[in-house]
Amino acid sequence: MANLLVEVMVEEMPSSYIEPALRQMKGWAKELFSQNNLTYRDLGTEGTLRRLVLFVEGLPSKSPSRIEKVRGPALSIAFVEGKPTKAALGFARKFGIEPEDLETEEDENGAYCVATVKIEGRPTLSICADIIPQIVLSVRFPKSMRWGKGNVSFARPIRGVLALLDGAVVPTKIAGLSASNTTRGHPFAAPGPITIETADFKCYADALRKAFVVVEFDERKKMLEARLNAAAFSVGANVEEDEILDEVANMVEYPSVGLASFEERYLALPSAVLKAVIKDTMKYFPLRTSSGFLNSFLFVADRPEGSIEKIKEGNERVVNARLEDAKFYFERDRKKSLKEFSEKLGGIIFQESLGSYKDVTSRLVWLVELLVEKLKFREREKRLALEAASLLKADLATQMVAEFPSLQGTIGGEYARLDGYEKEVVDAIAHQYFPIKAGEAFSLSPVTAVVALADRLLSIVGFWAIGAAPTGTKDPFAIRRHSLNIIRILDSSDFDIDVFELFTSAAQQLPDEVRHENIPYEVADFFRERLRGYFCEGGNRSDFVEAVLSVKSLNVKDAKERLDALQRLSKEPLWRRLCETVERTLKISRKETHKGEVLFELLFEEEERKLYERYVNLRPSFEEMVSERKYYEASILFHNALSDAVHDFFDKVFVYVEDEALRRNRILLSLSVYRLYADNIADLSKILFESEK
Repeated sequence: MANLLVEVMVEEMPSSYIEPALRQMKGWAKELFSQNNLTYRDLGTEGTLRRLVLFVEGLPSKSPSRIEKVRGPALSIAFVEGKPTKAALGFARKFGIEPEDLETEEDENGAYCVATVKIEGRPTLSICADIIPQIVLSVRFPKSMRWGKGNVSFARPIRGVLALLDGAVVPTKIAGLSASNTTRGHPFAAPGPITIETADFKCYADALRKAFVVVEFDERKKMLEARLNAAAFSVGANVEEDEILDEVANMVEYPSVGLASFEERYLALPSAVLKAVIKDTMKYFPLRTSSGFLNSFLFVADRPEGSIEKIKEGNERVVNARLEDAKFYFERDRKKSLKEFSEKLGGIIFQESLGSYKDVTSRLVWLVELLVEKLKFREREKRLALEAASLLKADLATQMVAEFPSLQGTIGGEYARLDGYEKEVVDAIAHQYFPIKAGEAFSLSPVTAVVALADRLLSIVGFWAIGAAPTGTKDPFAIRRHSLNIIRILDSSDFDIDVFELFTSAAQQLPDEVRHENIPYEVADFFRERLRGYFCEGGNRSDFVEAVLSVKSLNVKDAKERLDALQRLSKEPLWRRLCETVERTLKISRKETHKGEVLFELLFEEEERKLYERYVNLRPSFEEMVSERKYYEASILFHNALSDAVHDFFDKVFVYVEDEALRRNRILLSLSVYRLYADNIADLSKILFESEK
């Protein structure tokens, strides 16, 4: 078995490009090895800002030979009166066989000739030479460039290619560069060539490590984390904002950590401003103790540890300069109130077809007012929610956000606090862009939740209206994320409201030129799919979720309660018979679309009269229980009243009689029973049992 090692060396590319590029390389490699019938034991990728690496273990020396049947001309054309024509002779000659050795097969279009041929396997070295350029050059980046006189497009210019199959150099070229068995170490610490003798990833990684390149991301990240923690511990502090750890680990090949400081007077700035400068702008790590932030930070350099002090002074100079800028903009902003900034939003365009941020704010206030009425907020909460909505986007007009975009929302909350607004208003503004991660526990005040909900609803509907709905590969305005955040807000806040109504209301506020009547329905269908995924990822059975979401309502709280009822019912002895009752009433009438009332005078059989009477008697109490969300109890009531009657009806009454009026009446009876349960609780015909899975 052979191993393959491929390294593409490039000029420094953005850290955000690396992980997607490696994922694509892996996908293309799997696809192309499969197309060429090459099996392998393991396949992986690693990379840094200067190299992308593919390694494959356990390749055969050649692809296996295979037998294939090749379709030829129609039998009527190939043979006339039993003698081969030119068509048959040419087809047979192509594969080196005699015409009489051709086989015959037949399909719906008639009989045709078939040649059974053996296709010899190809040497793995030859296959790799063909597919390596395809794997590498199929990778797509947010932005690519061309260089020199070539036509190759890549994230950054390619400067070297290493390609080894065991100890042999793969005879291939990428961007005009022939593959070799050499790589290079760190460009500043060990820039010389390194010869790699064989395609052994461990030996390759060890050789690079000696040349100050840590090629494996996990190792590089652990190394960075350990050095950050050690440096923080040395001054009795903790590392702040370790969420940039992955990003920074991909900005270096050999991470070293230095301790630096800034002028103590800048500690008077809000902590969010300090983090925006040090973490978001500079990608350094603030330090804090239980008493607050220190006037120290940790910087990461792509150098061996011995040279770290040489660049400390430059980092301090840059950070102090940026903090001085922040201090200037902060003090300048504080000469105005947040409300004054909100009055300037008319001059800031949100989106050409959707208007300015003043228009956005107007729509937001309208929708929040609608929501707080529907949700029966207390007067104080109503006032605070509307106040927060009116100021939500005000900080976009500030100098701080213009200079430090990552402060959107956060600095608005800080300015609201300094202006004396109540805590609920401050939190709603500060947390408007908060990320909600899957499985993460969080808690929002009703004011924060309702404002965040309205903001996301308007974003989804607005971007959908201008034709920016998500596709399989693109979601430029994060509609998927907004949808999931709406679900998580509704799930955690326990708001009892139908999302379809909200989409409809939000769409009413859109400009006339982009509004159309289908928007709420299209968005609701998309949202339902996100809700389906959310429930399934939460550990619920997919058929239970399918059954519950068959009900038209898009109320997350209500859907969750109905799902809980099914989980509870599924543990009861009556469960299977209940499902059969609902499924059977649908099955007999699945292709029918009859509407109308059942006519009692057309019920002649005892069993159908009995079923109808029980249905009529059950309906008021069942619907009352449903209105009270007593889904478990309503299901028990439905089963006890109707299951036996339904099965007796189908066992003893023939539905599809020749008499059209009688047939229609019996179908309507069946559909009425089905719709009573399926339209209110769940469509149990979707439930699968072991024999059906």
